[in-house]
Amino acid sequence: MPLYRELDDVLPAPLCAAVIARTEAGPWLPATVNAAAGRVVDRRVRDADTAVLDDDAVTARLWASVAARVPPTMTALRDGRRERVAAVGLHRPPRVYRYRVGQRFGPHHDQSYAGPGGARSLLTLLVYLDDGCDGGETELLEPGVVVTPRAGAALWFQHMLLHAGRPVRVGVKHVLRTDVLYAPESA
Repeated sequence: MPLYRELDDVLPAPLCAAVIARTEAGPWLPATVNAAAGRVVDRRVRDADTAVLDDDAVTARLWASVAARVPPTMTALRDGRRERVAAVGLHRPPRVYRYRVGQRFGPHHDQSYAGPGGARSLLTLLVYLDDGCDGGETELLEPGVVVTPRAGAALWFQHMLLHAGRPVRVGVKHVLRTDVLYAPESA
């Protein structure tokens, strides 16, 4: 059974608004998807914009808020064998995605990212920064769950879960995306 969980009150509304204000000036880049040739822009699959949030204080505050609400340990395939790994932090820097009317992200799986000390991400963490749009829900297709954006709320799930971002019908949706890193317990 795939792992996922919705979390309330991950970041306070004023901090969410501050993150949006900080990134609004850009630079905004076309969002990419994974392809055989590497990361590419494919607006048929994903047509949102991405800004990098290079702010260690926000990342540290976010980790402090979610660390006790993600699985403390998991197993991961490393060097051909299953190994117990422990949650150690968040992938940096997080990204902010902006979805305007009509924009969406088609069904996909997320990739894993490398972190320091041999850590790898196993969970995607989405933090909804606003809730003034109509549409823009995150749909986890495998368990059949639909999550409506609420400012300050979050959703974490295993990268392998097939999911999609539904089109925004009215307004703009901002979501902060990062990943939970896990490292071998023996490290």
